[in-house]
Amino acid sequence: MKEILKNRKPQILVSLLIGLCFLWTGSGYLSWLYQLMDKAPNLNADFLSEVVGYLFQAFGLAVYAFLVKHNRDKMYSKKTFAIASILFLFFLGISLLISNIYVILVAGYSLNFCIGIISGIYLTYLVKLLPTMHQGFAFGFGYAIGSIGSYVISKFSSSNFLTSAYVLIVYAVLITGSILLVCFINMENDVRNEIISNSNTTDTNTQISTIILACIAVTLLCFVKGIGFYYPMADISSGSISLEFCRVFYAVGLLIAGILNDMYRKYGYFACISALIFPFVLLFFSNNQEGSLYLWILSYMFTGFYTVYRILIMTDLIKNQTKLLYLAGFGLLFGRLGDAAGSCFGMFFGTHIHLMIILGAILFMVTIILFFILAEKIYYPTVSVAKNDPSTTPEVSNGRTFSASENIQIFAKKYGLSSRETDILILALTQMTNVNIASELFISENTIKFHIRNILKKTGCANRNELKQLFAKSF
Repeated sequence: MKEILKNRKPQILVSLLIGLCFLWTGSGYLSWLYQLMDKAPNLNADFLSEVVGYLFQAFGLAVYAFLVKHNRDKMYSKKTFAIASILFLFFLGISLLISNIYVILVAGYSLNFCIGIISGIYLTYLVKLLPTMHQGFAFGFGYAIGSIGSYVISKFSSSNFLTSAYVLIVYAVLITGSILLVCFINMENDVRNEIISNSNTTDTNTQISTIILACIAVTLLCFVKGIGFYYPMADISSGSISLEFCRVFYAVGLLIAGILNDMYRKYGYFACISALIFPFVLLFFSNNQEGSLYLWILSYMFTGFYTVYRILIMTDLIKNQTKLLYLAGFGLLFGRLGDAAGSCFGMFFGTHIHLMIILGAILFMVTIILFFILAEKIYYPTVSVAKNDPSTTPEVSNGRTFSASENIQIFAKKYGLSSRETDILILALTQMTNVNIASELFISENTIKFHIRNILKKTGCANRNELKQLFAKSF
């Protein structure tokens, strides 16, 4: 049990950090939003929060990425996290204690900027500390904690507790706990490894084009979702919707998405794309006020699939490349841009249902095509072997020189290995652990163990050492 906890310690700490941060940033965002709606009911709260507010979060993420790119020490700076967290509490306090609408807006956009900085930091921790195939659940579970926690906090006292001065005490405690947790986390434990694969040999231009493609795809994904449903504040002000209650169901979607993505990225990919159909369903029922609660609940559940996958598609692109860690928050950054654009379009063209459906259908098809191309680039390339690796590149076989890839293919054909088993064989011969092989191939550790057992059975080997010896003797 102690050994399991020791191995899972980074995952537990990162999940807890993400959960705490999302709890007080998400709840604080709701506190500001409710204050805005209460003090300025005649203003367009949808536009001010879901468009301008999200743009400030994206700006904060972009600033953090810029700072990290030009100063690597900022990447894991505990001081930066502490300052951003304290400033968040300060601006939130101003927005709750001062009734002037202009002060509320300026303080609110400042705290949204801080949310972007904080999000960039904990997403960098996610990539730095966890293997690829543990990131989905860690992120999903963390956000689920935050979503459920917001509902719990809202029930501490009256229905107005989130906008009372007393809630600042709760936020102060949570922020203090987050700062202490960041100080406790050891950032020297880097699980990333330089893995022998096509991802490391891809030329710079191809890599940049793939990242740009991913940014566009994530933006379109969230834009299409926003066209279908953008969480109109009128439902909340009318009293028919409890935002905190609906966010509990957000937790369900987040957990399912995290599990699916860690089992096999392809599952998470298909779940995310399939969930895009739901906005079209929402368009048809947009005028049905009686079922609005169910639409909110279902929309939040499906949003969990988008939320998790848009983070992971960027972390998958930058794994094993320290120079690209500043991009850890780009999935959320471009997701926020898509959220803002989709919400803005839905607000101003929401009455033109036919236009919304036609545009949504076109963008839906474009998004599917982009994600299909990305999946081919990220998840389905064949693993290659370094030619200078003596453990996998015997020089001569029967008087003939073979390349590493030729040796592997001959060995795989001789023992009837499948293409997936061949990929795993290549990485197993380099003494990689199951965790690292799973991270490289975007499948679960259990799946790796299953394939390893099949390889050993087909080759008649008892363990990996015998497998390596058999391979060396074969040439």
